Amino acid sequence: MMRIAARFEIVVKPFPSATFKVQVSTNGGVQPRWRGDGKELYFIAPDWKLMAAPVTISSSGFEPGKPVSLFQTQVMAGAAAAFRAEYAVSSDVRFLIYSRLVGIGFLFFYTLCGVPGRVKDS
Repeated sequence: MMRIAARFEIVVKPFPSATFKVQVSTNGGVQPRWRGDGKELYFIAPDWKLMAAPVTISSSGFEPGKPVSLFQTQVMAGAAAAFRAEYAVSSDVRFLIYSRLVGIGFLFFYTLCGVPGRVKDS
């Protein structure tokens, strides 16, 4: 994650030598998480949607695909939430979301969501 202009963007850089970077998000994003097999990168968009960007890693480099919206969350996406861990991705590509109950104050609950069509490749 990197601050570009006035917003955070999701970028990928090689480690340990960060000689270049590839931007994955197209309109801002925070809280990046890798799919277990490295074929997708998830993040929270500024409108609080959980996004998925397919990625290809090959000998010729790193190539991100166009991010797509998976579902709406209550996970905040601004600078205050940039470094929080408000969701996790399980090995079978389900999401554990740390959500706020609207109008109840500081009560929280966890939701485990499966996304149709989002399963690991064989």
